Amino acid sequence: LSKNSYIQEQIEFSKKSTTFEKRYIEFVEIFEDTVESRIEADCPVGLAMSGGLDSTAIAIAAKRRGKTLSGFMVGFEDSKFDETRKAKKTAQNLGMSLRIENFNQKAFENSVRHITRLVDEPVADISCVVTDYLSSFASQEVKVILGGDGSDELQYGYRTYQILKYLEMLQGFQCISRMKLKLPNRFTKFNRLISIDRKSTRLNS
Repeated sequence: LSKNSYIQEQIEFSKKSTTFEKRYIEFVEIFEDTVESRIEADCPVGLAMSGGLDSTAIAIAAKRRGKTLSGFMVGFEDSKFDETRKAKKTAQNLGMSLRIENFNQKAFENSVRHITRLVDEPVADISCVVTDYLSSFASQEVKVILGGDGSDELQYGYRTYQILKYLEMLQGFQCISRMKLKLPNRFTKFNRLISIDRKSTRLNS
């Protein structure tokens, strides 16, 4: 037996790229190269779709490099969580096939049972349940699924994050910070969830 490292990538921006426009062009090229290297496979490759920035950017990058990926997505009955409308629009514009399966009570119970048989320790990220469900039906057509994570949080992709961006700006003003700014209930709940997620991350680290 021998150990081999198959990934030896170091992303470095050229020192000559001084302007924002040049940096942007260089980033797009690096990003597309990265996606292209992941879609080279001897089996069909799919994409876990959502209405956010990550999957949309990956789909566009693959298309620009001559590969149209098959999309797979989990839908929700609650419109506050369902992103199928945006994903359908992206798929239509890029000429992608998009398979959507709704996540109901039965699917939740089956995925929880399946996950509890696989994990070795408690998992704080509840999204693994949805990921397991998506994998169960996507694997019927493809054996590799690409996915992205983090762009919406870093670049305020969702409306909730966009509003938080402006709230952070307001906190910079002392006159505003002294006021009792009452937020809608959903943002209070969101901040509480963020706090719980950070605590669970510290416990797991």
